[in-house]
Amino acid sequence: MRQENSLKRSAKAKRIILPFFLTHAGCMERCLFCDQEAMTGVPARVESSFDDLTARFSSYAQPPDEIGIYGGDILLMESSEIEKILAELKRWALKEIGRIPPVRVSASPRAITREKLFLLGRYNVRTVEVGAVSTDDAVLKRSRRGYDSLQSATSVKL
Repeated sequence: MRQENSLKRSAKAKRIILPFFLTHAGCMERCLFCDQEAMTGVPARVESSFDDLTARFSSYAQPPDEIGIYGGDILLMESSEIEKILAELKRWALKEIGRIPPVRVSASPRAITREKLFLLGRYNVRTVEVGAVSTDDAVLKRSRRGYDSLQSATSVKL
């Protein structure tokens, strides 16, 4: 049972984001910035991610404002796999939280397409964080990001 937080958040308080980690799921690159398996020693496994999410949620004093999908690139997965994960996340949220909070995902510019954005919209994904770490093509190439500055600009426009 979660403890109730007696403090009310002000309008300026930070939003509470419940992180849902899909360790390196979807992304085949091992770039300089996010080689999750090397950093954590944990291979990508969606099943254990839901166990971690439940444990993390039970430690919160109040329900989250959002759920954030991090640690991999869900948009680089096949659409059927994205839909499977988001549908399961929706079921989990209804059971544990009693509602479906907005979801945010972090995605590489190379993964963002109109079709994938449309799919995300059906599952209450309201924010796509574009993982563009630079607009310098030489830096992007050296850090093995797998996209260039043009792809970054295009994905932000979408």
